Amino acid sequence: MAAVKRHKTTYKGVFYIDSKNQVTGVKEKIYYIRYYKDGKSIEEKAGRQHQDQMTPAKANRLRVLRIEGKIDSNNERRKKVRAERNRMTVARIWEAFYDAKQENKSIKDDRNRWQSYFSRISGKRFLKK
Repeated sequence: MAAVKRHKTTYKGVFYIDSKNQVTGVKEKIYYIRYYKDGKSIEEKAGRQHQDQMTPAKANRLRVLRIEGKIDSNNERRKKVRAERNRMTVARIWEAFYDAKQENKSIKDDRNRWQSYFSRISGKRFLKK
């Protein structure tokens, strides 16, 4: 596979590549930003020209905000989402309990109590560590 040609912009750390929109087939630019944070070189996608209304100036503003630490990088955001997804809620514990106790005769009563009383109050709450 051939390497994609990078095109410079007037802004330091901002470049774009030419691409086609997968749905419409229209040519557009995909802007990328490159910066250093904590001694590491980070290169990430800033957005598409038409789909995200991205311009070199907007990409540079995004780059500056990420350097200053006001906005998380794409990897940091993904890590936070994964951590949030892995937190246990009361509802998840109930589901695990319900699955484990299927052969128990009184599980139907427990399920009714859960649906009637507890799920509305504490179903989405997270457990404290």
